[in-house]
Amino acid sequence: MNEVKLNINIPYSMFRQMFYDYFDNTIGYHTPPKLVMFTKAHWALFDSELRDRMIESVTHRDDVNKIVGNCDPELSDFKEWLIAHRDANEQGSLLNVINLPADMQYKDKLRGG
Repeated sequence: MNEVKLNINIPYSMFRQMFYDYFDNTIGYHTPPKLVMFTKAHWALFDSELRDRMIESVTHRDDVNKIVGNCDPELSDFKEWLIAHRDANEQGSLLNVINLPADMQYKDKLRGG
């Protein structure tokens, strides 16, 4: 399926709130692979406040699932990943994590592509 990608210009605070609302309403009793992949791929774009809120949300859902006997190993693994990467790239620049076109071409040449 070809997914349409939108290039929109919105304030970061609006993006942060919309993403958190989507994240909080989606994560929980099952762990959607697309949400996990998107979160990991864009982790460097999230500020510490959003990261903390996401970790709290996942931790709460994981704890509730364990209490009711509905353990989701994918959710537990995702929670561990979030905690382990809580401070990742916070000290550095976005240029350290964003693949620039020239950088991607260089990496392709190294791979023999």
